Amino acid sequence: INIIFNETKEKTYYNIIFDYEKILGGKSIYVDIYKNGIYYQTLLANEKIITIPLENGYYEFNIYYKYNLGMLDGVKSSFSIIYN
Repeated sequence: INIIFNETKEKTYYNIIFDYEKILGGKSIYVDIYKNGIYYQTLLANEKIITIPLENGYYEFNIYYKYNLGMLDGVKSSFSIIYN
């Protein structure tokens, strides 16, 4: 399976008073993978496209941003598939 990341940033027209990235470091995209309901692995999405080899089973993917110091940014996005 290929997961393609198209990041869109909101345009802000105001001065930023409090910047989490300056305090917590940069942020990266992570993908938690569960296979048949059991934790399988976590991937750091360094590229815009990541390829994940699959075997037969039920997969759930949780995608989220995390700052370098460990704090999550926003909510996790999830999707699941059955691969036969």
